[in-house]
Amino acid sequence: MKSKLEIISLTVCCAFAGLLVMLVLGMANWTVVRGLNGILLSGVVAGVTGVLLRSFGELRCSYGAAVAAGMLAAYGALATAELVQPGSVEWAVRGGLYGAFWGGLVAVIFSIPKALVATHREPSAAESHA
Repeated sequence: MKSKLEIISLTVCCAFAGLLVMLVLGMANWTVVRGLNGILLSGVVAGVTGVLLRSFGELRCSYGAAVAAGMLAAYGALATAELVQPGSVEWAVRGGLYGAFWGGLVAVIFSIPKALVATHREPSAAESHA
């Protein structure tokens, strides 16, 4: 049984996975993730994480919401590079927190419709045995 909370929380986790990969790569080599590259990388990782969760069983998330939230989270993290030194640990912490806040918020808001539709379509235990 997929609950609404499970779908929403897995979507947020996928967005955070994309942000985390972008932050780690940004600390290793800033030129790889600066600009549009980092935003697209985070979105792709968030989407791939959602697909991989699906392959492990019945874990489902909203792929579109995860990609959009991952991209917004990366944008927020990259934007903090104007305030602190890009690629530093301080950038990763401050940018990660800032990006995680906005990315998590967008992931929750964008995944609510899928959570409502997915849980509405599930048959109850009594209906499936009939």
